Amino acid sequence: MGLSGKALVSTVPPQPEPEQEQEQPQSSKLLTLPTILTLGRVAAVPLLVATFYLDGWQGTVATTTIFIAASVTDWLDGYIARKMNLKSSFGAFLDPVADKITMSAVREWAASQNSKLLEAVAVNNLGKWKTATQMTALAILLATRDSSCHQLMGFSVFSRVSRFSSSREKKNNNLAYNNIFFIFQESQTGKSGFQKLLEPQLPQLPGIAPYRVVLGNVKDKLERSRRRLELLLEDVACDYDPLDYYETADQLLEPLLLCYESLQSYGSGVLADGRLADLIRRVATFGMVLMKLDLRQESGRHADTLDAITTYLDMGTYSEWDEEKKLDFLTRELKGKRPLVPVSIEVPTDVKEVLDTFQIAAELGSDSLGAYVISMASSASDVLAVELLQNDARLAATGELGRACPGGTLQVVPLFETVKDLREAGSVIRKLLSIDWYHEHVIKNHNGHQEVMVGYSDSGKDAGRFTAAWELYKAQEDVVAACNDYGIKVTLFHGRGGSIGRGGGPTYLAIQSQPPGSVMGTLRSTEQGEMVEAKFGLPQIVVRQLEIYTTAILLATLRPPLPPSCGWIHRI
Repeated sequence: MGLSGKALVSTVPPQPEPEQEQEQPQSSKLLTLPTILTLGRVAAVPLLVATFYLDGWQGTVATTTIFIAASVTDWLDGYIARKMNLKSSFGAFLDPVADKITMSAVREWAASQNSKLLEAVAVNNLGKWKTATQMTALAILLATRDSSCHQLMGFSVFSRVSRFSSSREKKNNNLAYNNIFFIFQESQTGKSGFQKLLEPQLPQLPGIAPYRVVLGNVKDKLERSRRRLELLLEDVACDYDPLDYYETADQLLEPLLLCYESLQSYGSGVLADGRLADLIRRVATFGMVLMKLDLRQESGRHADTLDAITTYLDMGTYSEWDEEKKLDFLTRELKGKRPLVPVSIEVPTDVKEVLDTFQIAAELGSDSLGAYVISMASSASDVLAVELLQNDARLAATGELGRACPGGTLQVVPLFETVKDLREAGSVIRKLLSIDWYHEHVIKNHNGHQEVMVGYSDSGKDAGRFTAAWELYKAQEDVVAACNDYGIKVTLFHGRGGSIGRGGGPTYLAIQSQPPGSVMGTLRSTEQGEMVEAKFGLPQIVVRQLEIYTTAILLATLRPPLPPSCGWIHRI
């Protein structure tokens, strides 16, 4: 068959073209229901931001509620626009704008909540290493891109594993780290102990640093305490309020211990057990001062003071009375509740010096001062005289201050120096402890503990070194026996040191040679001024001296020497 020149026409019928979906016309209205919902979502953004600054659970609930409502309206306006054919050009423009504004605000909220979470997480060494590895991985990622994938994988594994190491600590941490004011909440109506240390208006202020406030107050009080002591020593009137300074170590320990417990409760034990714990230990050990200062005065000065007082009161001359009358007078006055020394009394300068010393001692208290040593003591009335003057000064100070004196009474320590006084030391202590008032006073105010001092220098000058050594030995035996008879513990205070003539000698041998039972875990000893640099001038030498004292006292307590035989005592 030949082919014609006509074009071939296909016999397949033409397929109909598919109908194109007609686009629904947009509404010409400016405000439709979906548009109104979108505008409401935009208007809720400032309210959402405002809830970020609300403290407590109310702020969290408000923020979450607004965010959920915004999310629901975001879905609802699109659904209504499609189902009800309420699309509009204004709505199409406004919807993405509202989404971006809302999500920007939510991003800030999420970042702030994450920072609170990080504040509540306790710091530990593994967490620090985790942070370091993450920072290193970021640096490698920025610098080398894909060339260090193995190192980055290792850092990622370490970072993931380290999350589990601190999970137990995180469970114990309160996420609301900034709400420290409520940690010691005692009741629904009362304030916590921590809040009481803050100014009344401070808990209402946002963003406050409570530890800085409390410790800043401690610093101010310490400075005023120091200034007050300086004014007292300069005999200048001090008008500070008692609440503006510290008088006792317990007052200083109170805010420090509260800060310590607060840090521990929030999982910040690393901070609490650092410098703060060291400071608490120092305050508990040394109190408000590094070392207490002993007072010392001769017994004759106390007798002169009482002479002036009894003469002014037309009671006679104290120094002319016998021992029994003195003890009766002193005991009667000690049991009384009224001051003995009149405010209007005029006395000589030396008597005023004694009275002023007791007045300052009453205001400072036993936290700053140690013992009151009576040199040349020879009788029980010498001790009771000091107790009376001390008690009278405390009564007067209490009346002036309008409150109790700080601390307790000073321990009164009789110093027996001459051979005659050493031979009477045991009977004097026995006489003192037989007085009901004094015995109860020692038990109540000094925990049943009596301190007695023996002098080496004056006894040596009085009778020679050998005789003085033997009299000191016998005096200590008598004192220990007298205290044991009345159930009182005793510490012997040795006034020795320096040259041989002043009782000096090897410390270890001197302690080991004390009578059996006289060193029962306690001992006091003086050091002459010329020996301070030689024995305590260098830290290494100080440690050696501490070793000598500690070893000698432990051995004398746990393994005391045998008493001398009767033959030796008879020969001496």
